[in-house]
Amino acid sequence: MTQPNMFAARFFERLPDDVAANLSAEQKAAIARAVKNADPLVRSYPIDLRFSVPFLFGRYFVAIVAGRERRGMARRSNDNNSKASLSIPSVVLGCALLASPFLFVALGYFIGQQ
Repeated sequence: MTQPNMFAARFFERLPDDVAANLSAEQKAAIARAVKNADPLVRSYPIDLRFSVPFLFGRYFVAIVAGRERRGMARRSNDNNSKASLSIPSVVLGCALLASPFLFVALGYFIGQQ
């Protein structure tokens, strides 16, 4: 099953049985297309790294996605003005994740000196 079909299948599984039974094949196809176009995970990007890392009191999911800018000017402006993307916990976690490789290298260096 291709990834877009997988998302559509999950969507239809979550519909109540009586609602799904009343949908025509044409309606199901239109919904599947809408789900494919709405879900950002379905799109392909040149760089798409997703992994989880242990950090203090649990595991955290990290996603690094990069590619050509597809958002319109209004959406970019709205996203840039959003303060949620730069909350204090996200900045602290980001700094810790970026600094951790350097800390491990430094720790290894100092342990090797003894």
